[in-house]
Amino acid sequence: MSATDDGFMPRKVKFYYLRIRLLLRIDKLRIVSLTDKNYYSFSLFLQVCLFTALIILSGCEQLEEEKMFPSDYLFAQRSFPYNKVDLKAYKAAVKNRNNYANLKSVGFNNPWQNKGPFNFDGRVTDLELHPENDNILYAGSASGGISKSVDGGEKWRPIFDQSASLSIGDLALYKNDPDIIYAGTGESNAGGGSLAYDGLGVYKTIDGGENWNQVGLTNVGSIGKVVIDPNNSDVVFVAAMGALFKNTQERGVYRTTDGGDSWENVLMVSDSTGAIDLAMHPNNGNIIYAAMWERIRRPHNRQYGGATSGLYKSEDGGETWTELINGLPTESNDKGRIGIAISESHPNILYAYYMRANGQINGIYKTEDGGTSWVEKSKENITSTSYNWWFGKIFIDPKNPNKLFVTSLQMFASEDGAESWTRIFNGTHVDQHAAVVGNNNNNLVFIGNDGGVYKSEDNGSDYNYMTGLGNYQFYTCEFDPINSSRMYGGAQDNGILTTDGDPYNWNKIFGGDGFRIIVDPSNNDLVYFEYQYGNMLRLSLSEGTPRSIISGLFGRFNWNTPIAMDPNNTNVLYTGAQNLFRTEDNGDNWEAVSEPLNDPTNPTGNLTFGSLTTIDVSGHDSKVIYAGADDGSVWVSKDYGTTYNSINDGLPKRWITSIVHDPHFESGVYVTVSGFRFGESDAQVFYSDDFGENWNAIGSNLPDVPLNDIVPDPSIEENIYVASDIGVFYSENNGTSWEILGTEMPIVPIIDLDIHEQDRMLAAASFGRGIYTYELPEVSSNKEALIGDSDIVVFPTVTDGLLHIYSSHRIQKVSIITSSGQHVSTIILTSTLDLSGLEKGIYYLSFIVNDKRAIRKVIIQ
Repeated sequence: MSATDDGFMPRKVKFYYLRIRLLLRIDKLRIVSLTDKNYYSFSLFLQVCLFTALIILSGCEQLEEEKMFPSDYLFAQRSFPYNKVDLKAYKAAVKNRNNYANLKSVGFNNPWQNKGPFNFDGRVTDLELHPENDNILYAGSASGGISKSVDGGEKWRPIFDQSASLSIGDLALYKNDPDIIYAGTGESNAGGGSLAYDGLGVYKTIDGGENWNQVGLTNVGSIGKVVIDPNNSDVVFVAAMGALFKNTQERGVYRTTDGGDSWENVLMVSDSTGAIDLAMHPNNGNIIYAAMWERIRRPHNRQYGGATSGLYKSEDGGETWTELINGLPTESNDKGRIGIAISESHPNILYAYYMRANGQINGIYKTEDGGTSWVEKSKENITSTSYNWWFGKIFIDPKNPNKLFVTSLQMFASEDGAESWTRIFNGTHVDQHAAVVGNNNNNLVFIGNDGGVYKSEDNGSDYNYMTGLGNYQFYTCEFDPINSSRMYGGAQDNGILTTDGDPYNWNKIFGGDGFRIIVDPSNNDLVYFEYQYGNMLRLSLSEGTPRSIISGLFGRFNWNTPIAMDPNNTNVLYTGAQNLFRTEDNGDNWEAVSEPLNDPTNPTGNLTFGSLTTIDVSGHDSKVIYAGADDGSVWVSKDYGTTYNSINDGLPKRWITSIVHDPHFESGVYVTVSGFRFGESDAQVFYSDDFGENWNAIGSNLPDVPLNDIVPDPSIEENIYVASDIGVFYSENNGTSWEILGTEMPIVPIIDLDIHEQDRMLAAASFGRGIYTYELPEVSSNKEALIGDSDIVVFPTVTDGLLHIYSSHRIQKVSIITSSGQHVSTIILTSTLDLSGLEKGIYYLSFIVNDKRAIRKVIIQ
């Protein structure tokens, strides 16, 4: 499209497009209800009107619907600049992670607390029922591992947390001994919420999930299906889609005959064609069907179908295969993702669910002779989108071959062998991925979608939401600076949420993909947040209606656009596209305060690239502003945005994930980068003590994995915390050495951190297991606080401003720090200290004595 000179939709046009699309797609918003039975027709009508309006407004020859798909932000971040991730380094980091947990200091080895949400859930990729007990249910999550319920979904327990990959593609229970389970890792749905990393092969348990062992196929990327021979649990077939973002030979159908000790690729079509689904005869493991899907994906391009997609059958246990074509689609454009299902009660009956290469539904096909011939059946009433490759599965009632379920934006059922279809589970979260029918009660149906698990005992007419998986994918987390019990989070496809401290009582504020959040520390009724591509809103909690605040903004905005507040003036905020923008009236009006800060040689086109990703305003001096971009550019302004200096010399050319000023030293600044080192750099975290003129790597002994955020401890000098793709690390010596922070957090990417200094709490936003909090050690208990309580006495501790200081040591200097961690000043101390010029509140005095430090708390009233 050619709407503007930079090749992107005009910002205002994009904003209204996104808003209407979000109102149409996101469930449970206050404005639009997905339970309205006329919803879909209304949705299509509005989108047609919107399409026409946008053509007129933007002068586009065609509307690029690709812009509405989930972004490849996570992969693009980690693969820049080589368009690949270093899987060898990642696997080594996962393997060696526990080496960083051996030398924890006191106060840093306590368990993390999972804060949920447990009343909302995220994407479920597979559901499996125990063959004899309909109360025992397993749920696989996109990046949250495996959960087990023994009471029909009322309560859930994670059972896969010690594994190296929590991305689940498919599960399979051996029907003769259902304690034997195989798990294929790596989500195969290929949406934007997929993390940059594929799975790490197949895992096996023989005790119902209590213990798991990795049993091979670590390089096959994502796994679409696992099936077990009905007569031999050691014979297993796996549908491997291969690496998501590159072509490889390691894809297709794999077979083991020894329980995973060894594997053989028994069906490989091409290096861009993987196996997405399998179906096995319920009594004869030699008869197996395989759905092959030609799929090429890059951050800027998708090809989701082609000539090599197709359906295959083997009658000799995978030794030889025949492509099934009689009555099935044969043209390249008609063959995209394919779902296949076999009737357990009548195994000559199978159904195939074909998508076109453009993502739309092609058709549903039925065979009654084991695949020799096929007949097209009805697809009427099933929602067809341009991304039905995101769903693409079909399921059959184990006792009734005419009772079917297909996944789409909603869930649909047929009672007459695909002659007609009815929407079921009306009003649930959109984007369906899984369904399973009770083995002992075929009115019992569980479904899994992007919002978790739902249960019905009347075939989907009425249902209950079976929450408690704790598998949300969060991009951001934020404490209320006044009340640490109140937290906020921005989630993948699940908007902005908040809680007052109860993990089972989160509330959704807004839909879409939720990103940055700022709570005004001077007025915690005022909250700023955004959804994708920098669409920012301001919310007064007491008023309850968010207001768009994008007037004056223009340019290419990152999927996760940065926002920063001036810690010294909360009316002033910053955001950025290519340019840096500032508002001095809480977002009502924005103005550009820089020329483009990205590399002008960056490529343009459909890929949103060359935009700011992080902004920081110094607490020491509001005139000092830092900004970093996805192309590795880093800038500093020391004159309130009048001039800028490039300060990326000495840093690797990687996606800049965070830049943060040192709260203890005016000229200090930290930077973290994404991506891998590839032998070019010593670290992914750097420190400068001269406003970025010179950089030192301070993370050389950290694992070689992307770093996503950094938080220096505002009360304890040299203590810093970093968010990585394998957990949270901390240093007590400004990066000389690092250790894993805390226990009882699985190996999950941590995308964002926030600190509540007054209550000594650290929050971590995980991409797959919700938000965690950690209670940091009290300042006086830290090893750097070596001065005893009697050695430095401050009195009174509650004062109108005048303090008296007694010390048995010579005090070199004292720093004054606010409760939110902002540095006020550093002074040479006498026996008295006058703080009467400061605002009322809690402050910390950081004393330096003989190169050691002590912290004292005072309250100005």
